[in-house]
Amino acid sequence: MKRQKTLKILLAVLAILIVGTIVIIKIGEYRERMETFEEVVFSFDEDAVTRFSFSLAASAHCDLTKNSDGIWLLDKEVQYPINQELVKNLIHCINNYEAKFKIINPQLSVYGLERPQHTATITIGNESRTISFGDKSPIEGERYFMTGDGFVYIAKEDVAEKFEVDNNDLMAFEKFPDVKQFTGFKVSGENNFEVVYKENAGWCYSDDFVYYTKVDGQYMPLSSKYVERTIDAVWKALTDYYATYDIKDEDLETYNLIDPALTVQITYLDENDEEHMEIVHMSPRTISGAKFYHRVGSKYIIHMNDENYEKFLNASYNTLRPSEMILADWNTVKQVIVNVDGEKATFDVKKDGTKTLFYWNGEEVELDSFSRDVNKLEYVDFVDEASLKRKEAEIKFVFDNDKWPVMTCEIFKYNGKYCVIKVDGRLTGTVPREDAVKVIEELNAVILGE
Repeated sequence: MKRQKTLKILLAVLAILIVGTIVIIKIGEYRERMETFEEVVFSFDEDAVTRFSFSLAASAHCDLTKNSDGIWLLDKEVQYPINQELVKNLIHCINNYEAKFKIINPQLSVYGLERPQHTATITIGNESRTISFGDKSPIEGERYFMTGDGFVYIAKEDVAEKFEVDNNDLMAFEKFPDVKQFTGFKVSGENNFEVVYKENAGWCYSDDFVYYTKVDGQYMPLSSKYVERTIDAVWKALTDYYATYDIKDEDLETYNLIDPALTVQITYLDENDEEHMEIVHMSPRTISGAKFYHRVGSKYIIHMNDENYEKFLNASYNTLRPSEMILADWNTVKQVIVNVDGEKATFDVKKDGTKTLFYWNGEEVELDSFSRDVNKLEYVDFVDEASLKRKEAEIKFVFDNDKWPVMTCEIFKYNGKYCVIKVDGRLTGTVPREDAVKVIEELNAVILGE
């Protein structure tokens, strides 16, 4: 029994040795078939190429034909403008293509060339030639390729990854002037909302705000970050996806743009301070899970994702207003007048470099933490009405600003988790109670000498 077991082990070892020997012999055969071969194996007249086909990154194929004006066009019914420079670069990178080794009588599957990763075909007159790229060598990482002459080559320079392009790379998107400053937008249709841009407007306590909207006849400040993020949704969508190019009337019907749900007008200044307006029609109706818009005057219909569309559909004062209770620029604050549980105090404010100094009755007091923490009070929710309980604090900011000299923030208890804020008598929203209490306690510590 023991002898039989030993015999089986010896036979298994022998089998492994035989297989290993065969593999080594095969590798040796391929090495013997490899020759040093530093020559150009694929060359042509680039200007004479009339057709060019190549495989895209997603295993799709792109077929292009050069027209009489030398412009590359897609070989399909639905056209979109092609990135001419990219096509020229792809053609150029395979011209005068040089090999450093040649493999004779190759087995294509060994080199990943039975189903090549990428192929490129150029046509001049009635003659077409194809170059195909396979795997990289496991040791040196050099690219295998073939040109249809029966040999496999190792490339002197690997250009296969230059063909890892997609539709976005292939398209030549519309050129817009460089935006120096967005100056507002207007939404009409299922949502009606307008944002205006005005510097040094005097419409609120701080000139740091430049975007405004009207609420009950009064201009209210908006967050520049939120406004420009909304506008950027259009600019980013321009490089998202072309649904169609060179649109016709029936295309507008296909994409539900005859009666658009939203129309957005965006104005901006270019670098020469010239003003431009873009008008975009948007369709909310779902077609294959996509939404579309059409820029007036363009030949394109463009896909827009749900998130970008919702930014305009939901654009409002509450979605674009600043999240901070107050954005106090302490360089412009002259005084802070507080009333905490009936305890009143007036603090004079001065700046010393980056530090904000507070004085009470002529004596400097420590309120540096307060100046930081009050600026961190951020709304959790915006509210138009709420059941107000006890007022816990009133903080009045006196600014060095003739147009808007005073701003008053009132803090009311709402529940154990939140406080409700009023700004200049207008109910605004809720803030975390622990953050509001921290600000109140910092004031109390000075006023009560705790």
